[in-house]
Amino acid sequence: MPHTHDEVVELGRQARKDGKWLGLPFVPTDAMCMLLTLGHPQENGEQFMAREAVEQAIAQLRQLAALSHPNSSKWNPIRCYDHMIAHDDVVYVPFAFGYVNYASKPERPNLRFADVPTPRCAGALLGGAGIGVSAQSKHKQAAVDYALFLCSSAYQRGDYVKAGGQPGSLAAWKDAEVNKLSGDFFTSTLRTIGSSYLRPTHPGFIAFFRECAPHAAAAIAGDMSAAELADHVNGLYHETRQGQPERSVA
Repeated sequence: MPHTHDEVVELGRQARKDGKWLGLPFVPTDAMCMLLTLGHPQENGEQFMAREAVEQAIAQLRQLAALSHPNSSKWNPIRCYDHMIAHDDVVYVPFAFGYVNYASKPERPNLRFADVPTPRCAGALLGGAGIGVSAQSKHKQAAVDYALFLCSSAYQRGDYVKAGGQPGSLAAWKDAEVNKLSGDFFTSTLRTIGSSYLRPTHPGFIAFFRECAPHAAAAIAGDMSAAELADHVNGLYHETRQGQPERSVA
């Protein structure tokens, strides 16, 4: 597996000689996710993402896009993975969320997953969804008890995985039997997960993300300059933080 950007580019060039491609899913949502992965965001910094960091990130992504399947701009990770299972013309995807189902379904060809190809895997955007209990629930305690059961390490590395779930428990990610069932999906990506970047949670961030996403995709496609993207992202992010208390980071 490639471990650096240059190694990914070399793989992409070799693939093109064989009539094959890299894959780089960059519909707007995933384009913004890749920008957050490579742009070194600083939530409490003078700029959310320095212009130089955005320019470098977009330059790298444009280089990868030029070696990627022509449908990449229409793909999210799931569409890309479905294509890879049905065809043999995409050899590698450097940045996309991981789905264990694609590594463990016995009735279809498997994909293999690995850490993202960046030194130290710093900053890779964390995906996934959480679980919560509604404040309006008429059975709050039962719901809380069930949520705790779902999150228990014993269940996470047992029936949860066997039923097709993707656990959040570290005990499950390190479990030998869980990895045997999934082609080592978990241990092969654990370094990336361990150093991943958690999206900000302050009010306004979701609207900021949604508004910036099409601009990130446009920049990767070459329809917007990286400098313009940086100015737009930093200006809008600053607006979302107006009146928000600064958070200390441990």
